[in-house]
Amino acid sequence: GNSWFNPESGLRYRRHLLLSLLSATVLSIHLSSTGFTEGPETSFHQDQSNNNIDSVRHLSARNPRGRGTPKKTKTKTKMMNDKNSNAKIRKDKRKIKKIYTHNFHHPPEPKPQTEQNTLIITLAMGKQATHSPLLSRLHRSLRVPGNFHGYFAVLTDAAPDVIYSSPLFLHDDEKFVILPIKEDDKVKNRDIHPELGMKYFKTLIWEYVLDHRILGQTVEYVTYLDLDIVVGMELTPYFEELSERRHLQHREQLEKLRQKQQQQQQIQQFRQQQNHPVNQSLEDPAPIPISTIYFFGKQGVHYHGGIFTTSPHSTHCLSLWASEIIQNDLPRYHRCTSDQMAIARVGKRIDAGLETGCELIALDWGKYVVFPDRSIMETGVVFPFIHVTNTYRSKILEGGLQEEYFESVLGVSEEEKRKWRKEKKW
Repeated sequence: GNSWFNPESGLRYRRHLLLSLLSATVLSIHLSSTGFTEGPETSFHQDQSNNNIDSVRHLSARNPRGRGTPKKTKTKTKMMNDKNSNAKIRKDKRKIKKIYTHNFHHPPEPKPQTEQNTLIITLAMGKQATHSPLLSRLHRSLRVPGNFHGYFAVLTDAAPDVIYSSPLFLHDDEKFVILPIKEDDKVKNRDIHPELGMKYFKTLIWEYVLDHRILGQTVEYVTYLDLDIVVGMELTPYFEELSERRHLQHREQLEKLRQKQQQQQQIQQFRQQQNHPVNQSLEDPAPIPISTIYFFGKQGVHYHGGIFTTSPHSTHCLSLWASEIIQNDLPRYHRCTSDQMAIARVGKRIDAGLETGCELIALDWGKYVVFPDRSIMETGVVFPFIHVTNTYRSKILEGGLQEEYFESVLGVSEEEKRKWRKEKKW
């Protein structure tokens, strides 16, 4: 109280009070013009002059050094928000890029087909097949004119001693494998149309291959040949064309995946920009069909079931083929009467868009397959695959003509000729 009336000290106190009030008023006007919104720690009231000093104290506590203004504080906050927002967008983009880099199913690059990773397999069932020279003839044709030294297997219901009994058989072949047919598969085969016979077992070849302790570890491709086929030339060009076809198919699959990936990525980015949640169902495009079987075909016969090549990815196509062969739920007169009819039905389903997980590829059989007639046998023309159908063509051609032709193709010696003809093995 005494300091107020003291002429020297009272003047300094009054001067300090007036400067404080003036500073608070100027600050109030400045804050109102910049649109400052007071926070919970700042209680500023323009209409209550008694609280101006307290307001200044609050602001001083918030900014004790007196540097900066609320306008700069707001700008800094906005910059931080923008920075966080941009960081979130970059993070979302990285997430989307990661999804489309790692979560998509990219088909692996197919390996070239060679005799080292290829198994050639055939079926021999019943006395008519196992007691005839057909298996031995196919076996010898693979090793001599075919110059194929990979694994050769027979899926059969015959005992091994029956298989080895033919004098035409190459007994020193270490890469010949006998695959006995399982009893369960025999039971399933009994309900199939009788005209199909053993054709159902064609669709089970990979089950038997993968169960074998050696074949399951070394085989990448399986080529099936009917028992009445003779290999007349080396198979290397055939394997090379298959490898080239697979490479082209692989590139087409990757291009389709890339287009789908780009389309889905644009959708996801748009949803991110619109602050919509990422649709998990769009993260993985529809699978590209990689289950493939390579057949030979021509006009009228799209898929020749006597020669085809498969890989482990072909199991889906084989299961579709098996379902058309069995058809136990249909009346017998509606079922397939041949394996080619069954695979043709699968092809029609694919063409109609009802099946997208399988692809059937037909190679032109003009370069590789021949059904020899009299003129071809008399001139001695050979092809990689010579198909003398055991049910028709071999019956209309003279036995002597066939003997001479096959003995020439197989490189049979004179001593072997006399031995085989004496035993009537042809």
